[in-house]
Amino acid sequence: MEKTLIVLLIISIGIVSFGQTAVNKEYFGIRPVDDESRKGLLNPERGFRWGNRLGSFNPTWADDQKWINQIKAHGLTMTRGYCELIKYKDMELIPEKQIKKLEKSLAALRKNGLKVELIFRYEMSGTVGGPALETTLAHIEQLRPVLQRNMDVIGVLYAGFIGMYGEWHRSFHGLDKDPAAREKVISALLNIIPKDRKLIIRYPRHKNSYLKRVTGRLINQPITESEAHSMRAEARMGFADDGFMVGKNDASTFSPRPSKEYDYMTQETLFVPMEGELFWANSRPYGIKKDDGLEAIKRFWEHHYFMFSYTHNHSVYEGWKWKEKYNARYSLDEWKTEKLDPEFLKKNNIPFSPAYFEDAEGKFVSRTILEYMRDHLGYRLELTKGSYPDTATAGKGFKADFSLVNRGFATPINPRRVYLVLIDKDKVYTLAEAKTDARKWYPCDPEKRTILSPEYKLDFNAKLTDNIAPGKYKLGIWLPDNAKTMHKDARYAIRLANRDVPWWTGKDNSYGINIIGDIAVK
Repeated sequence: MEKTLIVLLIISIGIVSFGQTAVNKEYFGIRPVDDESRKGLLNPERGFRWGNRLGSFNPTWADDQKWINQIKAHGLTMTRGYCELIKYKDMELIPEKQIKKLEKSLAALRKNGLKVELIFRYEMSGTVGGPALETTLAHIEQLRPVLQRNMDVIGVLYAGFIGMYGEWHRSFHGLDKDPAAREKVISALLNIIPKDRKLIIRYPRHKNSYLKRVTGRLINQPITESEAHSMRAEARMGFADDGFMVGKNDASTFSPRPSKEYDYMTQETLFVPMEGELFWANSRPYGIKKDDGLEAIKRFWEHHYFMFSYTHNHSVYEGWKWKEKYNARYSLDEWKTEKLDPEFLKKNNIPFSPAYFEDAEGKFVSRTILEYMRDHLGYRLELTKGSYPDTATAGKGFKADFSLVNRGFATPINPRRVYLVLIDKDKVYTLAEAKTDARKWYPCDPEKRTILSPEYKLDFNAKLTDNIAPGKYKLGIWLPDNAKTMHKDARYAIRLANRDVPWWTGKDNSYGINIIGDIAVK
């Protein structure tokens, strides 16, 4: 009996190793009343995006810092950057000054903690055609070095070059209608970017055609969970819907709904990047009415959008001139004030944290449609529980484990490591790395997609080195960018959406660590 009591006592106080008492914690999501909650979390490679030209000699765009300041003023971390090449359509090579100007723009983004969805384009009107295929391929190959040098700041590469606006339609030379030409361009771009990075394709039919020609894959055959994030071509191509909610086929993005092509995208976009944009106010074929924000949320969830344009159909970019001229209703302007009922999200099985609509007393707090979109485009990672010791011994090890959920529309799009760290003032000790893939933290169960926000485990087998002095330390989870140039830059680290997990940055805004508790070293 005495032995039984001793065993029960040890279990009740939570001994995780000899001389260590376990701290078992629950963590909770951010509420609208918490600090800076209404501004949204500044997290990398997700959310609303800006739009601007890169490497431009046009006076409107030549000053990189001018448009970068606009991006930052709106609380964004991504932009779609257009590099215009029409002046070189008849040249075998792009002038070196253009490549240097592009690299200068990319360096400016890096300096300011931003990333880009990069797109190259030639044709901007139906009267001035782009280059022939051979010249296009030569330009792509010439751009290889500058692209590979700057993949840290290129969040994702858009397969431009062909057709109007680089969007693979109405090509002057008919390249968009030539399967062999499309194949060569896609293969060239996939060959340039790292094998674990993704390419954005405008139309799913072009991905289908490419895969059938290159791999023999069936048309509209979505990749599976086991194929996702592999080195295979089918796992490396996502989509851009640049005609979002325009008719039943989104301006010919896919076959009119309901269709196999639309369903193919629904299945596949859980595993590949998906983004898009509304039409400009003056080019909407359906008139001046605004777009349905609730329908947009449903679509964002169904196709797992990681990013969406903040400039299209929004007065912050289009200005009031068009609004007055067309008596238009800018959709994003109106979504800023339209309220979102959480019952709508529940009815449509769309994720959100229990705390998202609550104040400190648990009373309802309203949110707007745009606010919810801003917070849930891409990933929204939230710790739910964790266990770690209250004390540790230098030179010895301990275990810590945590659970998190993803309440966003999509997953992180690029590889990212996850570390357990110890913090003493401005000094950080890396203790362990979790064996996990952040790209697989899906917002719903891949097999049973009605199951929202499944839990993912972070297990750490930590060891303290002998040189760690006794004292009290902060324990944290660090999700840095994999690139060496950004690894210790807090602007590129992921912040968790928890009100009880403080955000810590070191000297000169370094690291960016989620503090999950305290620990004593002896």
